[in-house]
Amino acid sequence: MRKVIIIRFRGGLGNQIFQYALYKQLSCSGKEVKADLTFYVNNVDMNRCFQLPNMGLKVKTANIKEIEKFYGAESGYMNIILRKIGLKRHYLREKPYKIVRDIFKYDNIYLDGYWQSEYYFQNIKKKLFEEINWNIKSRRVMYYVNLIKNSISVSIHIRRGDYLNNSIYNNICTVDYYKNAIQYMKKVVEGITFYIFSDDIEWTKKTFCGIEYVFIEGSDNNNCFEDLYLMSLCQYNIIANSSFSWWAAYLNININKIVIAPDKWVNIRNIEGLWCEDWIRLKG
Repeated sequence: MRKVIIIRFRGGLGNQIFQYALYKQLSCSGKEVKADLTFYVNNVDMNRCFQLPNMGLKVKTANIKEIEKFYGAESGYMNIILRKIGLKRHYLREKPYKIVRDIFKYDNIYLDGYWQSEYYFQNIKKKLFEEINWNIKSRRVMYYVNLIKNSISVSIHIRRGDYLNNSIYNNICTVDYYKNAIQYMKKVVEGITFYIFSDDIEWTKKTFCGIEYVFIEGSDNNNCFEDLYLMSLCQYNIIANSSFSWWAAYLNININKIVIAPDKWVNIRNIEGLWCEDWIRLKG
């Protein structure tokens, strides 16, 4: 039986890039890897669409028959039966925020997770950066590109929306977190302009006042890759507890960049491998 690794893609753009990074790492090791995109085909979450092609990132898509071969493999009982008839298959569901350190030993497995750590792609970081080719055509974006490139720029990502009523994310990226991060940046960098990205721009306009703030408007779920691109162009980054702004900071190629992140990501303990070593972590 032909061996193949299938990675389930799900979630928003930030999660998709993490999943792609693992996909790329496994592919570069000589294994056959395919993507399960049924999350988007079946419209599991109407607010999410598959956006990697807008970054020039391509995957081989698994067909239904290939995916169905792993049905039942998640069950320990079914796995015993499959092994007895010579059909050894694995199904690995990631435990939240725990690194799976033996993930690279498999060559016939279905991988279901977010894989939010540089651990999963640290060996192909350069290749990943080289592959990205932004499909940017919008006049809106080019207007902001010009502003960012002609200023000392700091991106601020503020995620509200679905985070407001979810206790796992509450009281982490508070107003105090952002104000402390802003004050930190002002102390170490002079003459900066803050570019605010948010799913609730009207709220941010009421909360952050001053000529040093520029509010990025006109984005939605279908063109969020444009905001990721703009954030990555900023010289410095203040991120939310979001994989979206995680990648904006990570893709920032400024060698002198400063990245400020919340010291908590979610309201659970023992998170492994999520923050980069040189990022500054502040309390909310």
